[in-house]
Amino acid sequence: MIGIFVDAVAAEIGRVLRGLTFRALLTLVAFALLLAAFISALALLFVYLQAAFGTMPTLAAIAGGNVLAAAILLAIAFSGTRRPPPRKAARSEADAVAATIDATQRAVNEAADALREGSHERMVQALTTAIVTGIVLGRRL
Repeated sequence: MIGIFVDAVAAEIGRVLRGLTFRALLTLVAFALLLAAFISALALLFVYLQAAFGTMPTLAAIAGGNVLAAAILLAIAFSGTRRPPPRKAARSEADAVAATIDATQRAVNEAADALREGSHERMVQALTTAIVTGIVLGRRL
């Protein structure tokens, strides 16, 4: 019985990994094409501006534009990364045990919801959560 379950989970994980690999490959190809288009656009901009302003001012303008775009993207990327306030430490062992029990109940509820909904990705996530929770509980007890 357990062997059948393990085989089913392994097959599901393999299917999910194949899908993720395919998406990663398509994303990589799209990124390469986008990079080629960006380089072509920079070459076109260079040729257009070189005729009007000369080589050095054109290179300076293109480099400055790239630095400005990079600074804006970095500002956007790191503007929303605020660390959550640290949790208060448990006052006693009873609070730590209660927190562990609550986490376990949430994990079990998530696993049950995933099985009820039938989503394969959620089922793998719930199974992983249940395994990690079991390991954590086994080490604490």
